[in-house]
Amino acid sequence: MIDYLTGLDLVLDRARSLPAEKVSLDRALGRVLARRVTARMDMPRFDQSAMDGYAVRLADVARASSSRPVELDLTGVLPAGSSRRLRLEPGCAVKVFTGSRLPAGTGAVVMKEYCREEGDSVRIEHAPREGEHLRRKGEEYTRGSELLRAGVRLTPPAVGLLATNGCAEVPVHALPSVALITIGDELVRLGKPLAAGKIYNSNAFALSAALTGLGLGRVSAGTLPDDRATLGRTLRRRLRGNDVLITVGGVSVGDFDFVRSVAAEVGVEEVFWKLAVKPGKPCFFGTWRPPGSRGRSSRRLVFGLPGNPVSALVSFHLLVKPALLKMMGLPAAPPVPRTARLDTDCRKEPGRLEFLRGVLREESGSRGDPILVVHPVTRQESHMIGGLAGADCLILFPRQATRLKRGQRV
Repeated sequence: MIDYLTGLDLVLDRARSLPAEKVSLDRALGRVLARRVTARMDMPRFDQSAMDGYAVRLADVARASSSRPVELDLTGVLPAGSSRRLRLEPGCAVKVFTGSRLPAGTGAVVMKEYCREEGDSVRIEHAPREGEHLRRKGEEYTRGSELLRAGVRLTPPAVGLLATNGCAEVPVHALPSVALITIGDELVRLGKPLAAGKIYNSNAFALSAALTGLGLGRVSAGTLPDDRATLGRTLRRRLRGNDVLITVGGVSVGDFDFVRSVAAEVGVEEVFWKLAVKPGKPCFFGTWRPPGSRGRSSRRLVFGLPGNPVSALVSFHLLVKPALLKMMGLPAAPPVPRTARLDTDCRKEPGRLEFLRGVLREESGSRGDPILVVHPVTRQESHMIGGLAGADCLILFPRQATRLKRGQRV
């Protein structure tokens, strides 16, 4: 057995960011930029108003107040979107709106609330400071400057920024294609009655949901019986058409656990089998290269996850997810753990790093400052998915430790 971080390093060393492809902006949410994007234009593109109000020259309204308003000639109106070009003359104002192009000579915009329009004139009751309620050309960014760096995952604001820049398409890393195979004679599809000794195939739904949650669109899923020949034919077919293959079940040491030996038969090179972790000890990882291909980038990643529901999901989170994120173009680094105060004693046998399922909450410390407290859920066994469903974190119980004490930081 190898330790978890060694196993993760071996996985990430073999995962490669996929090449770039262009996608339309309406399909870019959650994707990772493959190249940096620079500004095609200044933003704002022109001096514009930040408020509904009146464009004025500072010299004309320097002494304006509610008790001594200044009356100016209203010489024009510039709605947002108008391409008209006006110039402010002394003693004049132009009515503008949020986003309106400003007339030349504008020193400030006075909000509508401080003005009273009367026929062909407007009474100004406020002395603005220079540049008040103006958006100057290029104040956010200038043409050619970097908008978003390569490796950024596109959020709704980032998509909006790209749209502002006129980007109809963006270069992003391709998404890995994934095949998910659940294995077991005991598995039954939802909607069918359960005979004696049968269970519903929860792993197919839980892991498909985990893959969907990463933003992966191409996921093919299937269920196989405990049969060597069927498994061999399926592995050969799925390896040819996918970047990542995930099997669930059939990876331990039982008489019907065929994944490891059949994977070797179809040409999968084993990297490791068994991690010193709980849950998830019998994890398998290997790589497969299409016949005649060369280079590390052509390798397919093969994961064999345990069949117990909690083991499968935790193993996916610890090993498969980091690899998929790297292939999508994100940094290959494990998450930085947070710390919290444990609210109960915990015990285990030494020898394996254990991931207890827990729930975080915030409490007030002795000085009134907020502190994080974590409580291990009940139902910690690897087949008890109810405990995982109620958890929002994993508590790291070190490999050689046998006890965690109430009140200690974990």
